[in-house]
Amino acid sequence: MKSLPIRFFLFTALAVSVCLSSCKDDGVDDCTLVNCPEGFVCEGGNCISIDENIVSVSGEITVNTTWTNDKIYRLVNKVVVQKGATLTIEPGTIIKGEKGEQSLASALIIAKGAKINAKGTEEQPIVFTSIEDNIDIGETIGTNLLGFDKGKWGGLIILGDAPVSVSGTDTEGQIEGVPADIPNTTYGGHNENDDSGILEYVSIRHGGVRVSDGN
Repeated sequence: MKSLPIRFFLFTALAVSVCLSSCKDDGVDDCTLVNCPEGFVCEGGNCISIDENIVSVSGEITVNTTWTNDKIYRLVNKVVVQKGATLTIEPGTIIKGEKGEQSLASALIIAKGAKINAKGTEEQPIVFTSIEDNIDIGETIGTNLLGFDKGKWGGLIILGDAPVSVSGTDTEGQIEGVPADIPNTTYGGHNENDDSGILEYVSIRHGGVRVSDGN
């Protein structure tokens, strides 16, 4: 399997504490209720750092794209690499996902026919993590989250076209927790030589949001 290029999001401990305490009020996601500190702006109820080293990414990637290790890439909702496009991620790159709930959780999706080229190294791993993680450019680990801190964002999803085991006579499966009417959410097919790219020295941390009660 081949690599998935992703970018990191720089989020300070101060930003995290302010966002967690003030971005929500009884379930209301409204920037009129949020007071962000200097250097931050409210976006979708979250305090987001105004920093040229942070690149917010959302929607579709339709052409070959490279994420570089001098930036942090912030995934806003679903980011889908479309068929025919390759996402290349440099060693040492950090990608941070917004939380969201259930099908609205952030995730990087490599659709059928797309590729990810994420080839990190032992010294410079590629890190996918939560927006709450205070890991910064050039670092391999943050200081504010532990191993048991999970469910902070969606994750990395690679949808291949090779044969899979699904129920009955179906040849395709559906991403868990995502409605079937959303494009690019199925996997499986008839191409035994399908190739979705490379993942080497890639660390995926604090993912796995709740799809439903107990799930």
